[in-house]
Amino acid sequence: MDGVVYHPNGEISIEFDGDVYKLRRPKLRQYRWLSERLEELRAETAKVSDKIAQLQTELAGSNPDEDRIKHDIAVLNKPMYEYLGPLVRDIVANVGEKPLPEDMDDWPPWLAMDVLLPAEILAHWRTVPKAPGAAGTN
Repeated sequence: MDGVVYHPNGEISIEFDGDVYKLRRPKLRQYRWLSERLEELRAETAKVSDKIAQLQTELAGSNPDEDRIKHDIAVLNKPMYEYLGPLVRDIVANVGEKPLPEDMDDWPPWLAMDVLLPAEILAHWRTVPKAPGAAGTN
């Protein structure tokens, strides 16, 4: 079954095309780094949204350079996967057993474009207690 499975022991499985990408619980340094990356993504998308709003205001003003403004808006409105893909790839590369396919065209759209996925992954690690077990197994 394709999708993301959040396990009670803190592990996460991403499944698609018959492959399973298992993510182990990160160490604090890895978690902090990934959390900082998520904040950078949020800040970048907020800047892009603000710039688009400014351009739309400029477009509504008197004597706008419509061609330039529409072009600038189109460039800023790049697909969400261009923002999310590198972060999802880094999460899997840092705590996964194997990397995701190099070409994002081989990813399912739900993996490449789910804006909530990175935050949900980090929230799972933050909120699920470490499972008991023998030393070195978690």
